[in-house]
Amino acid sequence: MWVERTPAEKRLYIRKLRLRRIVVSSLAFFGTAILVCFIYGGFSAAAKGSYFVPASDILQRIPIAITCGFFSGILCFLLFERKSVLICSKCESSKMDDGQTSCACGGIFQRIEDIKLISHEKMLR
Repeated sequence: MWVERTPAEKRLYIRKLRLRRIVVSSLAFFGTAILVCFIYGGFSAAAKGSYFVPASDILQRIPIAITCGFFSGILCFLLFERKSVLICSKCESSKMDDGQTSCACGGIFQRIEDIKLISHEKMLR
């Protein structure tokens, strides 16, 4: 059964979503920077005969690695925006937010940020 969240629970849920978005963006930044800094790709790897960058070339690759990582992190941050999901209060069907709040069953769609799922065992306590 879906019940309304308290204002404190709403703030905590939104904070958790924001933190997840920041963590994913940070992982994209560091992952891209490490790959660009330490690993050759494509034709460079074929020409050099190895996928790994020699230690003498790593310092030269750090600025481009940070730049690529920065753009990768920003792109991930912008694309990782979560679309709002709506749940019907009556039949519990779900859909993406399209502006229509009434369900075919007669219920009302509510944003998932505003409600939470309570199991039947918790309701019996």
